[in-house]
Amino acid sequence: MKVRYKRKDYLRGTEEYVYGWTSRFNTQLLHRSEVIVSFVEGDNDSMFIGELEVLLEKPLESSVYKPNVWIPMSEAFKSRDLVLSNHNADFHEPVSEAEKKRGWYDD
Repeated sequence: MKVRYKRKDYLRGTEEYVYGWTSRFNTQLLHRSEVIVSFVEGDNDSMFIGELEVLLEKPLESSVYKPNVWIPMSEAFKSRDLVLSNHNADFHEPVSEAEKKRGWYDD
């Protein structure tokens, strides 16, 4: 899924969005709520969920969010518009109301 974060350039006094993709937790730092992000520039890094926004492509009808709107990743997990795998290593948008209600999916 597509994510972005706002990078601040303190020397120039500017901000810009940096885009990437993610669907996996950093299982070595799971207690710190980090995900692995592959950036458009070709780099990979581990980032805090609270620093990222996610683009929900196909939220279910029960979602309070509309398709193709950027929302904080932490809010997407709270509202179960992102659900975990049964191994707590991956995540994605739920494909059914049952998956959303349960809060996880089978790998």
